[in-house]
Amino acid sequence: MDASFWLLQCLNAMQYSMLLFLLSIGLTVIFGLMHFVNLAHASLYMLGAYFGISVSAMTGQFWLAFMLSPIIVTCIGAGLYFTLIDRMRGAGPMNQVLVTFGLIFVILDLVRLGWGDIALGLEAPA
Repeated sequence: MDASFWLLQCLNAMQYSMLLFLLSIGLTVIFGLMHFVNLAHASLYMLGAYFGISVSAMTGQFWLAFMLSPIIVTCIGAGLYFTLIDRMRGAGPMNQVLVTFGLIFVILDLVRLGWGDIALGLEAPA
């Protein structure tokens, strides 16, 4: 095993640790500022990725997908907030965990219905 292998492994570890850091800081900020346990925010990240892939595939423009997918997911997140999450604000942490954990399964199944079970990729912009 040469040095390039170990360099690649270190870069992969850094990338994965940054991803975990972003997800954990999202949970911390949401709970710390809003006093609400939201476990479904990673599912919204997933929705944003799939919407970005779809918009990019339909239009052929990466930057349009880069700008539109957060707007689409923001609208979905606002809808979820006003229909489900706002009602659970005073219900206690365990009920909040159950509702947002249920949202994970609902969003995952909707993604499976819409895009299938295979992982999709997006080409880097030119």
